[in-house]
Amino acid sequence: MKKLILLILSTALVFTVANVSAAETNYENGTYRGIFADRGDIQVAIQLTLENNMVTDISFRQLYHSGIDYRTSKRYSTVNGIRDQHQQLINYLLGKDIRISLADLYHPGSIVTTEIDGFTGATLRSGKIISAINDALNRGVYRY
Repeated sequence: MKKLILLILSTALVFTVANVSAAETNYENGTYRGIFADRGDIQVAIQLTLENNMVTDISFRQLYHSGIDYRTSKRYSTVNGIRDQHQQLINYLLGKDIRISLADLYHPGSIVTTEIDGFTGATLRSGKIISAINDALNRGVYRY
């Protein structure tokens, strides 16, 4: 019986800790950097600046896919359009509380509504951007 009570109490404690509201987390003011890598290749690298948990600046340091640098490629209009859609996603965070607004990126179709050669905001893979931002926040301040 004691083991059962201990198990119930420890489960309740874990559940409580896991459900702490994101808005209760506070990030230090400063610049953060994070990446999303797949098979050893960095596909997305993000830099963002936070002030009182608000995003004051955000940019891609890298945005690659299939060997194409989406930030600088001028070869394909589709690449340029997709780059612009990704930029719209991160620009959405400007002036917003990162603790609340980051979750909005899970629904890119409600943020990016432009269509580029059959690619709509709804088809964007925002998970890579979200992962890079989470990596940055988990690493901590890069520069004060």
